[in-house]
Amino acid sequence: MGTRASCGELHTDSRSIGDTAQRRRGQQGARSPAAGAESTMAEQVALSRTQVCGILREELYQGDAFHQSDTHIFIIMGASGDLAKKKIYPTLWWLFRDGLLPEDTYIVGYARSRLSVADIRRQSEPFFKATPEEKPRLEEFFARNSYVAGQYDDAASYARLNSHMNALHQGPQANRLFYLALPPTVYEAVTKNIRETCMSRAGWNRVIVEKPFGRDLQSSDQLSNHISSLFREDQIYRIDHYLGKEMVQNLMVLRFANRIFGPIWNRDNIACVILTFKEPFGTEGRGGYFDEFGIIRDVMQNHLLQMLCLVAMEKPASTDSDDVRDEKVKVLKCISEVQASNVVLGQYVGNPNGEGEATRGYLDDPTVPCGSTTATFAAVVLYVENERWDGRAGPPGRPEGTALRQPAHAPSRPGPALSPRGALHPALRQSPERAQGRGAPAVPRRGRGHLPAAVQAQRAGDPRAARRGRVHQDDDQEARHVLQPRGVRAGPDLRQQIQEREAPRRLRAPHPGRL
Repeated sequence: MGTRASCGELHTDSRSIGDTAQRRRGQQGARSPAAGAESTMAEQVALSRTQVCGILREELYQGDAFHQSDTHIFIIMGASGDLAKKKIYPTLWWLFRDGLLPEDTYIVGYARSRLSVADIRRQSEPFFKATPEEKPRLEEFFARNSYVAGQYDDAASYARLNSHMNALHQGPQANRLFYLALPPTVYEAVTKNIRETCMSRAGWNRVIVEKPFGRDLQSSDQLSNHISSLFREDQIYRIDHYLGKEMVQNLMVLRFANRIFGPIWNRDNIACVILTFKEPFGTEGRGGYFDEFGIIRDVMQNHLLQMLCLVAMEKPASTDSDDVRDEKVKVLKCISEVQASNVVLGQYVGNPNGEGEATRGYLDDPTVPCGSTTATFAAVVLYVENERWDGRAGPPGRPEGTALRQPAHAPSRPGPALSPRGALHPALRQSPERAQGRGAPAVPRRGRGHLPAAVQAQRAGDPRAARRGRVHQDDDQEARHVLQPRGVRAGPDLRQQIQEREAPRRLRAPHPGRL
């Protein structure tokens, strides 16, 4: 993992970035011994975004085949959708703005809607956070964008898309990356047409598949087998974009690099772990997609179970994706079958005291089928039955638990004390006042425009960081077993059981938000 954030300061173990920065300082000449520790601390200043991006570019382009000379085409399948406008287009803009994309890069949007680049810009630009000074660069970005409208199951549409991509470059080699920001119901048709019509003949090809990966275990296995029959495993990227968030990427460092947590991260000191996912908005026109999957398939089976694994798993042998995957699978196999009595489902209604969209409930969305019982809220209790977590939580003989709360004010310096200014009770000191052993160098306080190291690595295409955002087929299958019991335990669909039990007393959760 790239960073560890503690008490408002940033600690980094990103060696490549640190080594480059150190070489730069070395080129400026040796400092006099009189400067001492003060000069050393002066060097540890927060880097500006320009400096960070310059370091990243040096690391990125060092004689490697990432090459500015190659043509790269990024194809967004489902370019008119919510994910594309809120996440994909803004991320591509940030990479382009900071010079972290190859110079000869083109972005092609593809969807059924008849749109133009101007329409795509109008939808996505509010999420770009571009400053007035960046407007010229923004114009350059959209000049490299294009859009093709077509059906997802029509071979002629893909032939048109392929002709459009061939016209974008003059050289013999062009790499193509297909991002499937689509519901899994069309994955088979889309991947089949990509394979037959749109593959680059003189460059590499990649296919990024977004969650949810199938509707259930059976459809997930079927989809995996289908995609594997078309592409090599190294061409397939199953992505859970939630794993790319900085705090999620840093969970392993938070747990395993802080000695204070090692002896207390277990059933004897933690009564329970609550993972909460809330959004301040409703479906807002996405009812056609959401009603087919519901909240459990949309975020719980993927986002939240992946986070549960990071919180509950044992320390992996390394940060390699295969080692992390092995520990995740072990945790998922230890989760006992979900009982309907441990599940609560709900559906949000309009808030009469709200404004705008907040006054509309789920059933008020015109894209939602009339009378739909699809859950937009779900609360599930899971039990991890292994040595670390199994059994009664809390110290023996004590009926009450101890809650650790986030301090209102973080301390000014990092350290093992968890009771700054009396904000946290009881105070815990599980480690000595001074750290034992050498730690990572500190970079005092983030300055404006500072990029966390995890984000730096992700933007730079660090293969270790990129692989940690991938979801392997193994842990995807085990995650589905949690909410859909396997073998002889498989019975009626859990959702159906709960709906039958809850039908007389459906929970109606007020807008905004869904879990």
